[in-house]
Amino acid sequence: RLSPRVFFLHGAGAWGGQWAIWRRVFEAEGWRVDTPDFAPAPGGLAATRLDDYVAQASGWLAGAPADLLVGASLGGLVAASAAARFD
Repeated sequence: RLSPRVFFLHGAGAWGGQWAIWRRVFEAEGWRVDTPDFAPAPGGLAATRLDDYVAQASGWLAGAPADLLVGASLGGLVAASAAARFD
C-alpha cells in the first residue's frame, strides 16, 4: 500500500515552501507531501481569478489524488472548491 498523500495549499502572496515545517512533520510520519506553488493566469496576476487557482489545484489532485488536503487562507478556499469538483 502506498503511503498517504497530503497537499498543502498556500495563501495569497505566499508559496509552497512556507509549509516546510509541516512537510518535515508529515514526512517523518510516512506521508507523501506536495506543496505546490500557484501560478498566475497567462494574463498576469491582475487577470487571475479564484477559478484559475481552483483549476490548478484540481489538476494536481487529478494527477495525484490526496488523502488529505490542507489550505491556509486563500489556499483553504481553493482546497474546498477543488475538493468539491471531485464529489
